[in-house]
Amino acid sequence: IAAAAVAPLGTVAVPAYHAETAMDRDSDVGGPDRRTNGLGGACPPSEVFDVASWGGAGPPERQLAAAREGLVGEFDRPDPAGAERLARLYLHFAMGAEAAQIARTFGLDGQKGEIIQEIAAIIEGGHFSHSGILAETATCDRNAALWAFLGADEDDLSRFADTAGLTLAHSALPPGLRQLVGPVLADRLIAIGALDQ
Repeated sequence: IAAAAVAPLGTVAVPAYHAETAMDRDSDVGGPDRRTNGLGGACPPSEVFDVASWGGAGPPERQLAAAREGLVGEFDRPDPAGAERLARLYLHFAMGAEAAQIARTFGLDGQKGEIIQEIAAIIEGGHFSHSGILAETATCDRNAALWAFLGADEDDLSRFADTAGLTLAHSALPPGLRQLVGPVLADRLIAIGALDQ
């Protein structure tokens, strides 16, 4: 399978290519995701969008209580890793405002912090920043593409070609989050004529 995307960079079109066999795609032998984003750069790792894996076993209240205990480390210093775990857990349970607040309060920055903020905004019914990471992930892993699709402007939806991948990514979400974003996904698929998804 070969895929190519062309994105304008100034006045020159820059081709971005990715090729893989069905065996490469379905195995981990090829290593990390090597797909390219719409600008020809590397896609973020798949796990930074895998909201389904951010929760654990047990009732939500117990998981959240345990994660809150990890917010500070030795000498009561804020623990960025603990804050990231709690923010991701909030997203897992469809609590976007809480996740965004933790990210802001504890100064989560870099790629992971930005993705948390952008997914939180989408969960709360907003859109991602046009200068942010999700603006470039339409051609990336289906988990990334799902969040990009949910948060994109309506006149920008036609660039999402893998509608089957979007529905697969949606079906893998935790139940509460799946129910929350399902109507938005359905409306957007209908808007681009993907009626068989």
